[in-house]
Amino acid sequence: MNELKDFIAENRHLFDQEQLPKGHEERFFSKLPQHRAKHLMVFWRPYQKIAAAAVIIVLVGLGIREFIITSDLNFLSARREMRIETKMLQKYQDQIHIVEEEIMSYASSIPLSDWEQIEYTLIHLSQNRDLILETLPEEMPFAVRRTALEAYYNQNLSGMQQIASLLAQNHNHTY
Repeated sequence: MNELKDFIAENRHLFDQEQLPKGHEERFFSKLPQHRAKHLMVFWRPYQKIAAAAVIIVLVGLGIREFIITSDLNFLSARREMRIETKMLQKYQDQIHIVEEEIMSYASSIPLSDWEQIEYTLIHLSQNRDLILETLPEEMPFAVRRTALEAYYNQNLSGMQQIASLLAQNHNHTY
């Protein structure tokens, strides 16, 4: 084999000058083994497009499903938070209403000028109860919002209870 290589290397100029006979390439390629992969590729090509489309459809479907599930969970969570907040507000409103009725029961025993001040305070507290809901930012996390509302309503209720207590003491001293 080395002799053949050496011969070709020494006489390279002789090989480059001669033309190959006609049809040489066709005969050469016909003797090469045929690749089956080319036939398989042609067979699978239309299915590749279908498979790619199916993958895209599945991925889009999963994305839409995830969006819907997330939206539903957010909606349900918001509804739950609203129900909890409504129950909490109703509880405080009920308690405040009881204290307001107690305060109103002392109205007849209080001089008119003092009663006007008490009534002004009650109206002011009542308006602020509604105002607090409007001033809290919507993006505030529910737990923080709930804590703020509970603190505010507890303070509001405590103030009203102090007014009722002072009126009760005054009423007991008068009679």
